[in-house]
Amino acid sequence: MSSRTRGFGPRSTRREFLQSCALIAAYPSFHSVLTLNAAKPLTSPQRTLVNDIQTESNPTYVSQIVSPRTIEDVIAQFRTARTARKFISTCGARHATGAQQFGTDTILIDSTSMNRVLNFNQQEGWIEVEGGCEWPDLMTHYLAAQKDQPKQWAIIQKQGGLDRLTMGGTLSANAHGHTLTHQPIVGDVESFKVITAGGEVLQCSHSENTELFRLAIGGYGLFGVIASVRLRLMPRIKLERHVEEHSLDDLVAKIQKETQAGALYCDFQYCVDPQSPDFIKRGILTFYKPAAPAAPITDAGEMDDDQLTKLLTLVHTAPGDAFRAYSHTALASSGQVVWSDLHQYAAYPRFYHHQIDRLYTKYSGTDPLAEVYIPREELSDFISAARAELLKQNAEMVYGTVRFIRKDDVTFLPWAKQDYACVIFTLHMPAGSSGHEKTIQTFSSLIGLALEKGGCFYLTYQRAATRKQMETAYPQFEKFLTLKRHYDPGELFQSDWYRFYKTMFAARSTYD
Repeated sequence: MSSRTRGFGPRSTRREFLQSCALIAAYPSFHSVLTLNAAKPLTSPQRTLVNDIQTESNPTYVSQIVSPRTIEDVIAQFRTARTARKFISTCGARHATGAQQFGTDTILIDSTSMNRVLNFNQQEGWIEVEGGCEWPDLMTHYLAAQKDQPKQWAIIQKQGGLDRLTMGGTLSANAHGHTLTHQPIVGDVESFKVITAGGEVLQCSHSENTELFRLAIGGYGLFGVIASVRLRLMPRIKLERHVEEHSLDDLVAKIQKETQAGALYCDFQYCVDPQSPDFIKRGILTFYKPAAPAAPITDAGEMDDDQLTKLLTLVHTAPGDAFRAYSHTALASSGQVVWSDLHQYAAYPRFYHHQIDRLYTKYSGTDPLAEVYIPREELSDFISAARAELLKQNAEMVYGTVRFIRKDDVTFLPWAKQDYACVIFTLHMPAGSSGHEKTIQTFSSLIGLALEKGGCFYLTYQRAATRKQMETAYPQFEKFLTLKRHYDPGELFQSDWYRFYKTMFAARSTYD
């Protein structure tokens, strides 16, 4: 996903933020309407309309929504679906933007009621939670359980940019954070329990049901419902934040040097102002190194939703001003001491685009993103090509991030096929079909440039890739679809994402 604060980086106080962004103070004040009420489904006698929270670009009519609380409840819904000749789709916090969690006319299992913490082993350093548990709830639990203890455990990583994502959804996308020394989330998972299409509850790990372990992590919900996850933890430590302006041309060498010197996390936000000579060429690098255990915490606190909404509004109307404001605030935070887990929190104002649509009809629409992976030695050349393409397409950038990903050698459908540089592009997509078509074409072009450099791309976002691009990045994808039919012969678990690619590949129905 995106970076910690929708691409606008380290925490700041309200006073510091407003001082660095005086233009925002001139905006009309408004009361937030970005409430959860906006996410309530519309119902009809037969069907319910749902959508993703991230971009609201996947309106889908499902047969009904159910909220099971136990494994037995989930299995009962499987029986109901078969009796009614329906299929099952599964959602958590509904942030995926490629329709992985919704299927037209399916029974939608909302997993968020299965959100208990089941076990926290403080001797061995692991925690087990239900699949619908969200990251803040998991973290709140272990922090309360370890209050005032001199040595504590903490998460290794969570996906950047968002907090309210479920563990089941995190596994299904094999999400990643901004670590420098760890694989995506698969590297932190000790085991999980999955409810299969046959109603079995299978324990999956590196030594039990290993093929299903490899398939279901990064399997986009097609192999069963994740009932629970056992996550490996790390010692909770203090980190010092280092922030500096940097060129993208020598970023890889800088990251290699800082990693060798002990840096554990990093994030690079590049300039998104197309009128600037620094457009995608320079940005703000933030990295974190271990601090002395006795160092006092000096983290100034997170931007709140109101601050972020104003900054996101400004980046649509005046991207240069927005990036200067962000840069000033980020650079001022250098030297702060933070906790290794809490610094990964990221505010996200749900439905912030509603504010923009109302205040500035010129910028009505949404902000989808694409995430591509580049061999590190090819990053500078790729960025030059991507910059030229974005200027040619007159693309409206909202934010952009570079992270560094370690190779995933576990999952069946790995997107991190080597140690990559991860480049995230978030574009403003104007409302209407022409805006959608242009944005999808731009994303497809960026995917093509990544593949030319021997890279890959993330499947979680917009379905912009051609079949040739899919086959280049994921040559095992057709086998993945075939294995899905092996584990789920009746195709009980479906989504519009699955149906799209099944049609694209015309997958065989036999297992070989």
